[in-house]
Amino acid sequence: MSARTARGRLLKTTGAVVVALALVAGGGLAYAQANPTAFMHGATVDRVIDGDTIEVSQGGQTKRVRLLNVNTPETVDPDKPVECGGEEASAWLKEHLPAGTNVKLDYDREAQDNYGRDLAAVYKDGTLVNAEIARHGLGAAMSVGPNVEHLREVQDAQAEAEADKVGLYSPTKGCSLAGQVNEFTSTPAEQTAPNDLATTADADAAAAHLDSVIGLGTHLLTLLSADRAVAPLSFYSDSAIESMRQSVSTRVDAARARSGEVGARQTTLREQDAIQAREQEAADRAAHDTSGSPALASAPASKPAQRSAPAKQPAQRQTPAPTPAPETAPTPNPDNSSAGAPGKRPSTAAPCRKYAPGGKSFTYIDCVTKQPI
Repeated sequence: MSARTARGRLLKTTGAVVVALALVAGGGLAYAQANPTAFMHGATVDRVIDGDTIEVSQGGQTKRVRLLNVNTPETVDPDKPVECGGEEASAWLKEHLPAGTNVKLDYDREAQDNYGRDLAAVYKDGTLVNAEIARHGLGAAMSVGPNVEHLREVQDAQAEAEADKVGLYSPTKGCSLAGQVNEFTSTPAEQTAPNDLATTADADAAAAHLDSVIGLGTHLLTLLSADRAVAPLSFYSDSAIESMRQSVSTRVDAARARSGEVGARQTTLREQDAIQAREQEAADRAAHDTSGSPALASAPASKPAQRSAPAKQPAQRQTPAPTPAPETAPTPNPDNSSAGAPGKRPSTAAPCRKYAPGGKSFTYIDCVTKQPI
C-alpha cells in the first residue's frame, strides 16, 4: 500500500470515526443525512491557483488542493499554452471561492498526487464545487487511480452542461472544439455553380475558397480522431464527438466534389482565354499590315525630304602655300662683260622679287640693296 493510499484511508477512517461517535453520542442518523459535510475536514481558502486547484489553510498549515474528479483547461502550466476556457474556469472558481471562504474537504482512497497536492472533493455550503465546475461547462469529469467516489456526480454535471450547450459546449464559443465545428459546418458553401463562373479570376477565387474549406475540415477531423482521454476530446461524450466528426466529414466531402467541378471550369476558361488571346494577336497583326502603326505610317513621308537634301560634301583639305624660293642673284650675262664694276648687277638684269607672307604676292626690289624699285 502506498503512502498516499494509506493517508487517504486514515483521513477517511478518521472522518468515519467522528461520524460514528457523533451518532453514538445522540446526534442521530437524521442529522448526518441532513448535514453530509458536518464531519468532513474543514479548511479556509487562501487563494485560487487555476480552475481546479486551490490553496487552503488547515490546522495551521498551508496546503495545495487539487479538486478530485474534474479537469479544467490549463492556464499555468509553463509547458503548455493557455487553453480555451481555462481563464473562464479560473475566474469562476475565484468568484465562488474567494480568499477567506470556509470549505470542507472530503478525501478519497489516495490523499495526494505525485506533485504533493492533496486530492479532495471541495464542498461549500453543502455543494460539491468539483461538480459545479463541470455543470457550468468549464471542466470535464476524470479520475486518477482509485479515487472515484465523487466521479459519478461530476459526470452527471458534465452531461447537463453538454445537453444545455453551456461553457465549452456552446456553439458560439469560438475557441472550443464545438464552436469551431459549428462555425465550419454553418458557413455557407460555394454558392455559385461552376458553369456560372464567368471569368478565370472568378474560378480561381472559388477554387481558393474550397481549398481553405477542405484544409480546415481536415484539421478538425484530425482533432476529432485524437485520444479521447486528452483535452479537448476529454470534455465531450463519445456520441458528441461522433456527431461532430460526421458533420465535418459531410462538409469536406461536398467541398471536394465541388472543387473538382470548379477545377474543370478553370481549365475551360483558361482555354477560352488562350483562344481569345490568339485571335486578338492575329487581328492586331492584320491591322498593322494594312495601315501600319501611326509611328511607322509617318516614316515614309519623311524619306523624300531626306533624299532631296544635298549630300554633305566632305571638307576639302587646304593645301599650304608653297614656300617662296630663296632669292638668288641672277646669273651674269656672259655677253655683257662690260656692264658695271665687279660685284654689281648689270642694269639690264631682271629685278629681284620679295614675296609677301603666304607667297601669293611679291614686290620688285633691288637685288643689291634689297630696296623696293
